[in-house]
Amino acid sequence: KKVAGSIQSHLEEHKVSSWSSRSFLLTPPTNKFDAIWIAGLPSNQVKALEIASLLSNLIILEKPICHTLEDFFNLEGVIANSHVNIDLSRPWNFSNLWVSALQAIESWDLNRTEITFSRKGPAVHSYISSVEDWVPHDIYLASALFPSFEQEVSVNFMKSSSASFSTSLNLQSGAILNFTFAEDQERESFVKIQSIHGNLILDFVRGSLEINGKKALLRKLRSGRAHV
Repeated sequence: KKVAGSIQSHLEEHKVSSWSSRSFLLTPPTNKFDAIWIAGLPSNQVKALEIASLLSNLIILEKPICHTLEDFFNLEGVIANSHVNIDLSRPWNFSNLWVSALQAIESWDLNRTEITFSRKGPAVHSYISSVEDWVPHDIYLASALFPSFEQEVSVNFMKSSSASFSTSLNLQSGAILNFTFAEDQERESFVKIQSIHGNLILDFVRGSLEINGKKALLRKLRSGRAHV
């Protein structure tokens, strides 16, 4: 319902429907969809994907995508035998703030830059730790700046505990990626980019974007029409 409500509020021309995981698995819908977003528990993801692949050519999965190793192998089988486009949920990558930031730095040389991704806040889920919940989102953001960066990286340092995680990665290009996560009662989520072209600070919690100490303009969202 949260996902459906978010889509509906941002793109009012969409026709959005939602089901509980139990209803979707026991009594699947019979009509086709432009896209299906699966946001259930990890234990239901693979079975829901099998059904969804018959109803849509575009499916978005929430993480963690599997509950067990057996689920992972089954997921590989579904992907290998399906002509459906399957992607992971990356809401931060398509946020107005992030897209505006990418547009602002598109002429910057990101080699030899230092980029810090930092998040903290209270635990939300009982079936996954906060660190596991947050890490993928910032990996997706880093991949937007440096595609396949994990193939050319060395670890400068790494520290972790049950409620926190931090690491610094050196890329072959000379860039440095810092990631910090911690459980805390206060929420914080920002990206800092320091380069020879300038400094950028993106604050997801406050919804602000600053470049060289000045507030930056955000792009305008465009609406579309789809059945989700």
